[in-house]
Amino acid sequence: MKTGKLSETILKRSVIKQLRSNRKEVLQGAAVGCDCAFFSCRKEGMSVASVTTAVVHDHEAMTVVTAAANNIAAGGGSPAAVLVAAVFPKEAREAEIKELTAEVESACSALGIQVAGGDVRISSQVKKTVLTVTVLGYAKAEETSLPGKCRPGQDVVMSKWIALQGTALAAARREQELIKRFPVYMVEEAKAFASFVSVIPEAAIAVKSGVSRMHDVSGGGIFAALWELAEGADVGLEIEGKEIPIRQETVEICEFLGLNPYELLGGGALLMICDNGRELVHKLKKEGIPAAIIGVTTDKKDRVILRDGERRYLNRPGGEELEK
Repeated sequence: MKTGKLSETILKRSVIKQLRSNRKEVLQGAAVGCDCAFFSCRKEGMSVASVTTAVVHDHEAMTVVTAAANNIAAGGGSPAAVLVAAVFPKEAREAEIKELTAEVESACSALGIQVAGGDVRISSQVKKTVLTVTVLGYAKAEETSLPGKCRPGQDVVMSKWIALQGTALAAARREQELIKRFPVYMVEEAKAFASFVSVIPEAAIAVKSGVSRMHDVSGGGIFAALWELAEGADVGLEIEGKEIPIRQETVEICEFLGLNPYELLGGGALLMICDNGRELVHKLKKEGIPAAIIGVTTDKKDRVILRDGERRYLNRPGGEELEK
C-alpha cells in the first residue's frame, strides 16, 4: 500500500464502517474529515490510560484495548471511549486493516465503550503493525477516593484466577500441539479464558465497597502485579502462596509448555487492598465473580510469598513469560 495516510475510500470502507458502538458522552466520534473527538463535559473527573504494542499475533488488538480499559477500572474509573492509532507496514493489505479495526470494535462492544477517533497510517519504517490505544474514562468523586491511604494489616483480595489471559493466548497459539497431549475440551476451555479478561465489573463493586487501592494483573503476571501494588501503596506484603487462585487448565498447559504461571500475562485478575476482605469477597461472589483473600499488608517494605513454611522474596518485575 502507499505510505502515509489511508485513502478516504479505504478509511471509509475498512475503518469507519466497522465502528458501531456508541456512548452518549461522545458528541463527535470517528469520521472522515474530523481530526479530533468531542466529549460532553461532566462533573466527574476524567481518567486516561494508554497501551502500545507491536501486533504479532491474532487477538492482539483485543488484548491491548482490554488492558487499557482495565487500567482505567483499576484506578477507580469507568471506561467510556477509546482513541486508536495504528501504523501499518507498507506490505500490509487492506484486509489486515479491516480485520484489526473489526477486532478493536469487537473489544469495545464487549466492554461497552466507543471508538471516538484515532489515526491510521502506512509506513516504510515499520516491519510490524504498531498499535497504540488510549482509553478515556470518568470517575464519580462521591464514590471513590482512589488511590487511598493503605495501612498495615489490611487484606489483599484477588478476583478470579491468575494467568487467564496468558493461558488463553498460549492455548490459541499452540492449539494443535496441545490437543495431541490434552483432551480437546480442555484446550477449548483454556482458550475461552479470554472472555474473563475484563476487570471492570469487579472494580466497580470494589470502588463502592471503599477499597483503598486496586491494581490489575497484566504483563509479568501475579508476581509483577504484587510488586507494583506494594510499590504504589507504599506498604509491605505477606502473601499466602497456596491462597492464590489458579485454574487446573493453566497448571497443565504451563507445565507442558515450560511456562511459569505466576509470571504469565495475567489479564482478568484484579488485586484490591481493603479493610474487610471477607465482606468484599462475599459481595464479589454474590455477583458471580470468584475472589479470595490472598494476604495482608505489612509495615515493612518486604514483599513476601509464604508457602509450606518457606519465605520467598519477590524481585522487581522482569520480562514477560509468554515471550518464551
